[in-house]
Amino acid sequence: MSDILLHGAGGSPFVRKVRIVLAEKGLAYEHVPTVPVTDPPPGLPFPGITPELRPKTPLGKIPFARMAVARSCQLIRFDGGTHGRDLSQ
Repeated sequence: MSDILLHGAGGSPFVRKVRIVLAEKGLAYEHVPTVPVTDPPPGLPFPGITPELRPKTPLGKIPFARMAVARSCQLIRFDGGTHGRDLSQ
């Protein structure tokens, strides 16, 4: 299990953006497929935002990670303690 758990739908451009930046920075992460709804339609192969996950994404949006950020631009600014540059500029 990785230190960074990235929640979101793989097809989301916001999730893809964060995955690319994490890979560029060499940060290991685990992608946890999650849809940005509290009650996903039946038959979906992965869960929505459960009550346990809701405090991690107060806006109810994806992507989010198991850290104190809630938006893709904030995740991109996260440097993981290994890089001193902000790739969002």
